[in-house]
Amino acid sequence: MTDATPLSAGPVQDQGDRPPTVSEVALAAASAATRRGAVRATALTDADATEASTGATGATGATPPPHPQIVQDQRSVAEVVQAQLEAYNAHDVEGLLACYAPSAAQYEYPDRLLAQGHSALRARMAPRFVELRPQATLLSRIVVGSVVIDHERILNQSPDGASVRELIAIYEVDPAGTTIDTASGSPNENGRIRSARFVFGESRPA
Repeated sequence: MTDATPLSAGPVQDQGDRPPTVSEVALAAASAATRRGAVRATALTDADATEASTGATGATGATPPPHPQIVQDQRSVAEVVQAQLEAYNAHDVEGLLACYAPSAAQYEYPDRLLAQGHSALRARMAPRFVELRPQATLLSRIVVGSVVIDHERILNQSPDGASVRELIAIYEVDPAGTTIDTASGSPNENGRIRSARFVFGESRPA
């Protein structure tokens, strides 16, 4: 679903015939994502104000439960990715899957399919958690719009001894309707990772 109000990619200075740099493109994308979030946040505020002015408390007069906190900014996208990282380190398969859309896919970068759908993701991750007991350390994170890029170091424990490898994880999160449940703090149905692509480094003894 697209916004009714068109949004440009943001100000990019005239560079003549020179193509824009990666930094310029990333800045423009981030600017557009921020403005989209502002438009949606304004629409939500207006809707809440209308509901409050009508005194909508239900037929019995009881106060309705609070809406989940609707978040459209980069922090909410990063929070979804952070939640799956914490579930990964806790070896919580179901908690990890809760952060992925039902049809989400994992790839070895760029497009070699590793698993797609919750059943396949569960079959891939559950044995790894038991056999390798992995722990991920976040080294850096970049967020642009709905894309989160993590640089991680993974420590694996196996019968042959501990090993470590670095990887780049590129997560694409559905930003349209991204919500964080105010009670549990976990992502709701629409605020999930739709794809993850991994660039694997060489494994070496820890």
